Amino acid sequence: QSALNEFIQARVFYQSGAGLELKKEFTYIEVPAGQGVYQWIDYNGDGTEDLDEFEIAQYSDEARYIRIYTPGQESIRTFNNQLSMSLQLRPEKLVKEEKSSFIQRFHNQLSINLSNKNTSDVWFEQYTPMANFQADSSLVYLNNSIRNTFSFNRFNQNFSADLIYNQNQSN
Repeated sequence: QSALNEFIQARVFYQSGAGLELKKEFTYIEVPAGQGVYQWIDYNGDGTEDLDEFEIAQYSDEARYIRIYTPGQESIRTFNNQLSMSLQLRPEKLVKEEKSSFIQRFHNQLSINLSNKNTSDVWFEQYTPMANFQADSSLVYLNNSIRNTFSFNRFNQNFSADLIYNQNQSN
């Protein structure tokens, strides 16, 4: 869509689906100290390495385990969501004069991509890529990115400047 003589241009894409996938199982394998990522802390004192007793090591000499993922035998129902949006502001489209004005030198573009796969029982979370899944066991996959580019003299060969903000989140 565009508005105000193409000063504002916006694009939106949304996709949602459901399916089955094999449940991922994992195990921890001991490696030489410093070559791993995780440490084992025997919380219940039984001497058995339980899956919920492994934490990311704070110091490299404590990092003695790596996590290995394997496909399981059990299938789980998953819900996939993707939302992509872009917004472009082009001030040169607002100014009708033939001479170059100062405002025509600016340009802004914002892009947002949100994507997740989850096993939630809540309808809103099943079909909404913006749902908050922080530290939630129903989250299978998460990939979010936001990028904004503010430009001055974008196509000028002598001088141009871009201010870029970029934020990525994956889990």
